[in-house]
Amino acid sequence: MGVEGKILVEVSLPASGATFDVFIYPLSPIHEVIPLMIGAIADLSRGYYQSDEASLLCFKENGAPLDINRTAVENGLKNGSKLLLI
Repeated sequence: MGVEGKILVEVSLPASGATFDVFIYPLSPIHEVIPLMIGAIADLSRGYYQSDEASLLCFKENGAPLDINRTAVENGLKNGSKLLLI
């Protein structure tokens, strides 16, 4: 695990081509992770990324969506996982 038990994931925004490294808590449900991730990425992108309620977190390698009711670990996330925020 990463810093203080967190998982470091790479999150890409297909619309802009931007990529961000984000730490998440392994036992947090994805439905709690997404709004926090959106807020962090909106700040890091200086407001370029505008989210809506339909934002979805997917695996970059195959496009499969993460189950929002499962935790990061239950979804198979680990350090270095690559995700898409769409």
